[in-house]
Order: sequence, then structure tokens, then C-alpha cells
Amino acid sequence: MSNVWVCEPCDRTFGSFEAHQQHLQFNYDHHDTHCHCSSCDYWFVDVTAFSAHMKHSTFHNICPLCKVDFLADKAKFNSHMLQHGKCPFNACGMIFQWNQLDDHLQNVHFHCTKCKKTFLSMDEVRGHRETSTLHF
Repeated sequence: MSNVWVCEPCDRTFGSFEAHQQHLQFNYDHHDTHCHCSSCDYWFVDVTAFSAHMKHSTFHNICPLCKVDFLADKAKFNSHMLQHGKCPFNACGMIFQWNQLDDHLQNVHFHCTKCKKTFLSMDEVRGHRETSTLHF
């Protein structure tokens, strides 16, 4: 049995994925309900399908900070990600351009005034001061 692709707005069937894609592309009255991925030029029946494509597609490698899509070039994506810095606190996990990480650590997180060590919360700073041998 061969695969059949169905256009939901008009119930038309297609014998190939390519024919279905072409139909979605050129039937402009369907564009209100269909979503287009401009990176790989595929059309999707709805926002849910498009979102799933963007989340799970191995064709896309999207930087979570600057939203650049490196498509299938994983090596270029990995190289690009080295230009960003991730906050070392797992509970925070924010990603920054490399020159913004220091500002984040200084202005968002808490610091011990004696040794300048950085913490996620003021409670952690207090615990550090109470248990650290550096501050006796």
C-alpha cells in the first residue's frame, strides 16, 4: 500500500510528498491554516505540526540565544555556541553572548564579600560564610 497525503482544508489526496508540498505552496487560500518553514521550504498542516518539526527536526540547529538556524551543519552550530556563555548555575541555565556573562554573574547572582565567590541565592552565601574555613 502506498502512502497518501491529504490536504485537510480541501480533502484532496496526493500520491507523493512532493505533490502535497507543491499543492500547499501554491494554494494561497490554504495559507491561513498551513505553516511554512522557510529554512527547509516545507509546508505543515498546522502550527502544532510546524512546532514539532522545529523542535525535533535534525535539519535545524537553532541557537537558543540569537535564534540563528544552522540547518544541518551541526559542526558550525557547535562552533557558534562556543561564542556564547552559559551561566554556571544549573538552576539558572541562562545563555549569553560571551561578553555578557560576567555582567550577569555580577548583577543577578549573590557574592561573598570576603572571597568574591558567586552564589545563586543569599541563603547560599550565608551557608558559605558559616561553613567556610576562609572566613574565620
